[in-house]
Amino acid sequence: MTTLKHKRGSTAHLLSILLDIATNTTQLAGLLRQAKSGLGGYQREAHHTIFTKNHQFSHK
Repeated sequence: MTTLKHKRGSTAHLLSILLDIATNTTQLAGLLRQAKSGLGGYQREAHHTIFTKNHQFSHK
């Protein structure tokens, strides 16, 4: 009986942790979305530059 009780307790604990992570991820996603809309063009340009550099580097 104790093992079952312990298991249920740890499952609830795990669920609360997952819920925390989900909440934080949602908040983070919101922040990222705001940052992306603010940096939109610049970020795309930078990403393209990095990708191009990496591409050239891998072919050397």
